[in-house]
Amino acid sequence: MSGHTTSLLCGTCGTPRTGGDRCAECGSNLSANLQDGFVVALPAGSMACERCGTTRRPVRFRGWVRLSSAIWWTRADRRAAYVCGPCAQVRTAGALLYSAAFGWLAIPSWFVHGWRALATNWRALVAPPADPAAWGARSASDFANGLPHLDAWHGAEFIERFDDATLWASPLGPLDEMQRRTVLAASSLYETLGVAPVASEEQLRVAYRERSKTLHPDVHADGTEEMIRLNQAWSILGHADMRAAYDWLREQRQPA
Repeated sequence: MSGHTTSLLCGTCGTPRTGGDRCAECGSNLSANLQDGFVVALPAGSMACERCGTTRRPVRFRGWVRLSSAIWWTRADRRAAYVCGPCAQVRTAGALLYSAAFGWLAIPSWFVHGWRALATNWRALVAPPADPAAWGARSASDFANGLPHLDAWHGAEFIERFDDATLWASPLGPLDEMQRRTVLAASSLYETLGVAPVASEEQLRVAYRERSKTLHPDVHADGTEEMIRLNQAWSILGHADMRAAYDWLREQRQPA
């Protein structure tokens, strides 16, 4: 990526990382890759894929062009998203097929636009757009501000009410450090997705996809913050162990 500035950001606390296996601030080994100050890659568990909703695979920021044309007229419809590897391949294949069928019907396409769209779509398999900011990538500051913090929802103080044996025997026990901190900081997840606490995994998935369609920055210019909260809700409720821990904490926090 010649000409671009690349760096790392801690995927747990949002602190810039200069190297090493773990963050000097919180000890996490998870990191987000930045290009020119914008997030272009995230480890598994940090963010849900915006196409299939999985949190079990890393996600990458990718951009595609669907080219339409007729004689002298051409239109390049740009789309971008944070997706997992398999979904990036599906989106790339779709953009290539669409552009092949409808994008080469104008003379300008054969000179400029068609080849540019072709290069952009193939690039999506291996790299983010050359200018992530112009395609709607999240800035490092937005990403860091959206991360859960241990003191949110009084998680640290609340957990001190329980002895170690109780905590290890609870659904929090099987979680790793980052997962435990994420769950402790979470609140109003079911409300964010617009589902009942008894919703099935499939109902959660459908709700996440429907909400994503209305809040995605491509269609809702002011939906970035809500999209962040939506992704955080799905990253917890879509993970069986983390959902069990969150449900347990909700019960413990209910007034006696």
